Amino acid sequence: MTTLYRYDAGRFTPTDLVTGPWDPEHCHGGPPCALLTHGIHSVCPDMAISRITFEIMHQIPKKPVTIRTEVIRGGKRVQLVRGDLIGEDGRPYLTAHAWLMRVDPRAAPLKPHQGPVPPPPDSCQPFTFRVRDTPDIFDAMEGRSAMGVPFAGSPATAWIRQSVPLVEGMDTSTYAKVAFAADSANGIARLAPFEDLLAINTDLTIYFARPPIGEWVAIEASTISLGLGLGMTDSLVYDASGFVGRSNQSIYLDTS
Repeated sequence: MTTLYRYDAGRFTPTDLVTGPWDPEHCHGGPPCALLTHGIHSVCPDMAISRITFEIMHQIPKKPVTIRTEVIRGGKRVQLVRGDLIGEDGRPYLTAHAWLMRVDPRAAPLKPHQGPVPPPPDSCQPFTFRVRDTPDIFDAMEGRSAMGVPFAGSPATAWIRQSVPLVEGMDTSTYAKVAFAADSANGIARLAPFEDLLAINTDLTIYFARPPIGEWVAIEASTISLGLGLGMTDSLVYDASGFVGRSNQSIYLDTS
């Protein structure tokens, strides 16, 4: 098992490596978001994704899916593209809208991100995390701890490398690696152990200041809850070259 999805005749079939921490029959959000990011960016790969927002419509079962895309607002400089991840029953399990923009270094003055950046992944300690003894999403990623203790109940910064291909035999968008990692932000900065608190994101938004480079993605995550059964996770996103963007999630919380 060396890939997250296998492709055949227009369908993407997940392997057990997409399995999430909550239910062994359903996907972690990272691989589907990565797959849909790739599908959307493929509409116009010469443009840069400025922002992509995912709405997780249902639990996503570990069953074959297809990708459907639509250009809602076309143009040479700016495009708005919608993408849907469609199940065999015809339902959209995951929907996304993305703004794509042309890249022109001459168009604006340079105003870089101000603030500290995580230490490089090679200088950070590896960490492992497991929920079950059978294969799941954590077998498809390599982690390094850059700040705090990821997945331990407090704000933390984790370097994440997707350690297997997204789709067998297919070159995929570098943006997909960020979507794969960013969906884990609420876990990196979780409020309580998985067995004590259900904490599921209903959405994911990623803003990109530039196209990501390389295999490693750092997520500097912090989760806030005011005790009402809902929360939010805010994150800064980096690659080995520096600041890439931001991500946000709204979180459904339940102790029952």
